[in-house]
Amino acid sequence: MARVALTGIGKRFGGTAAVDDVSLDVGDGELVTLLGPSGCGKTTTLRIVAGLVAPDRGRVRIGDRDVTRVPPERRQIGMVFQDYALFPHLTVAENVGFGLRERRVPSIEREGRVREMLALVRLGDQADRFPHQLSGGQRQRVALARAVAHPPEVLLMDEPLGALDLKLRQTMQLEVARIQRALRITTLYVTHDQEEALNLSDRIAVMDRGRVVQLGTGPEVYDRPSTPFVADFLGRVNLLRGRVVGREGAWTVVRAGPHMLRVPVVSAEDGAELVIGVRPERVRLVAAADPGPLALAGEVERIAFVGNVVRYYVRCAGDVLVTAEGQDRKASFSAGQRVTVAWDPDAVMTWSG
Repeated sequence: MARVALTGIGKRFGGTAAVDDVSLDVGDGELVTLLGPSGCGKTTTLRIVAGLVAPDRGRVRIGDRDVTRVPPERRQIGMVFQDYALFPHLTVAENVGFGLRERRVPSIEREGRVREMLALVRLGDQADRFPHQLSGGQRQRVALARAVAHPPEVLLMDEPLGALDLKLRQTMQLEVARIQRALRITTLYVTHDQEEALNLSDRIAVMDRGRVVQLGTGPEVYDRPSTPFVADFLGRVNLLRGRVVGREGAWTVVRAGPHMLRVPVVSAEDGAELVIGVRPERVRLVAAADPGPLALAGEVERIAFVGNVVRYYVRCAGDVLVTAEGQDRKASFSAGQRVTVAWDPDAVMTWSG
């Protein structure tokens, strides 16, 4: 195990800043996910840690070593990719033991380590099969076993489950978490899948346009997003933009189009732009059209059943669309019905506009 520390990392490709002043610490045995949309810089950051891309500026440390200019093969890292990168002509056991053989580990020790790794990934009975005889999830487990067979100081995983279907991806998330925790190996994991990041991570680093815009645990990032971008990327959120127009006791009054909304008092001057956010699961529907200070009147436009969740789309004045979610399939609301969408004060998130 080793701590990974990035300090002021920057990388440009032509006129584009792929990574822009990224500083990040990953503790011993911790799994940190780099989460963000395509092009946000997460894979470039991972490749800089791996030594596959040289940064233009900044430093990379693994444990007590500065590895910024150290070649990949001397960094004591393991890597797992989306495309598995298994050797098709080698058996499962031979694939897992490939790196050990290259390092001239004695055969008895190598065979024991291979058996240990295959047992860890629950493929002990598949040792003599070839990659084409395995499912996608099994192949990814072989790739993971190979990456950690010669214990690396750091494990790097780049969208490792991206090629799997949803059901298998969810199963493999649990497997990756189990294996990482069993080995207590320091891991940096890249994904664009929010659910995957929340399921796996000790902490999540949300990236946007080459920068880490928020770093925290899953609950911290989900419940207290630092920007509207983070709120919108990490789950669903209703966003309304407005301007502060005054105060009423414990409330800040915000005009958002035709709506006058009250939010818990914020330190913003009159006229300041404000973005208001409420998660759909914190919105409730009321069969009335008399909104209070934390509510809007509207009409149910559409109802969607998404697994065990019922999702209501409510169109309010000013072409404002509010989404509400709940698990009560017996709710009596119907398309075309006039309702009030309401929320509690502690459900409101605000950011400067």
